[in-house]
Amino acid sequence: MRKKNTKSSDGDKTHIGRLLKRKNLITDDQLQEALNVQRQRLYKLGQPDHIGQILVDLGYVSEKEVVTAINQHYRLSVTSLSDDINELIKEKRGRFFERFSFPSIPIWLQLSFVAIFLIIISSFSLSVVMLEQQKEQLY
Repeated sequence: MRKKNTKSSDGDKTHIGRLLKRKNLITDDQLQEALNVQRQRLYKLGQPDHIGQILVDLGYVSEKEVVTAINQHYRLSVTSLSDDINELIKEKRGRFFERFSFPSIPIWLQLSFVAIFLIIISSFSLSVVMLEQQKEQLY
């Protein structure tokens, strides 16, 4: 599984490496070494290896411990690191977010609101400046 930047059910953003570190399954040094290996493999292969698999390959943690941590944290039923964990997380979250329909505001409308806001602010600022100048001329 990749270093994930996904929101868990408790709302915080959790990388798998941080999750394992928080559960005291790995140390910070071990995580840093695994991330360096991941970076090196990215340069060599053109795609990142899963950080969990790298930690297992380095012998820092067992596959069972990684799978158990993922299952507990994301409330999944992953059986091995070869499962498509990203897809399972997206499926689980998708069901929750599909219940809500978020309106899509067209870009032209967003830009129109911004332009109107800027015009109003500019007009107000200029009015204040002009009133101050007129006040100085009158008094």
